[in-house]
Amino acid sequence: MEAIVIGNAGAGGAPTQPKGTLVRIRCADGSSVSGAVSKFESGKLELEHTLDKLSIPSKEMLELFVLNGAFVYLSDLEPTNVEERFPDGLERQQELYGWKRDKEVVEGSRLRLGGRTYDKGLGVHSYCALTFKLNGAYKEFRTVIGLDDTTKYLSYPGVGSVTFRVLVGDEKNGMKPAKELPEGKRKKRGDAPEELSVNVEGVDQITLVADYGNYMHILGRADWADAHLVKR
Repeated sequence: MEAIVIGNAGAGGAPTQPKGTLVRIRCADGSSVSGAVSKFESGKLELEHTLDKLSIPSKEMLELFVLNGAFVYLSDLEPTNVEERFPDGLERQQELYGWKRDKEVVEGSRLRLGGRTYDKGLGVHSYCALTFKLNGAYKEFRTVIGLDDTTKYLSYPGVGSVTFRVLVGDEKNGMKPAKELPEGKRKKRGDAPEELSVNVEGVDQITLVADYGNYMHILGRADWADAHLVKR
């Protein structure tokens, strides 16, 4: 179960951003909780939570992520638009193939590219397009792309690829390919992962597209590992 802190209710009942350092903690029991750090002493971290103050022993904390630091993970944001499909005539099970936060899309394991495990990122299956609102608040988008290592020993040699595309723009003028990826990047199963950096200075919204490769959608398990936005 995950509890997310938004803040205390302000005027008109609208939530307000809590002050201080906002963190999200993944606990040993599999749960996660977010809040503003109140204090850390005697081996316990105290968080300001919307419901109450929470005290979490350090031995119970597996990971801690700062949410209001110099960058923001896309997996901590809510997409404003999601488009997912298989080729016409093929059934798609949303629970199985729908995009995942911080997990490989089909098996639900940790994101893994080139033998390295990533704690944060987006696991998707082609075709998938996720749009996020930026409001011109960021200067750079960074990520590591590739087909998740879970595909390595599946199917026949040469089967499995995804074309990664990054679109930037706004609703009024439309979305265009980022100048750093004018034709997109085709990654095959077994290819080395690749780091991407896209300038998003003044950009209103960004769309991450995992498009079909060879053999259409087969083994199109794409990872946007460590996908994050750098603040201005």
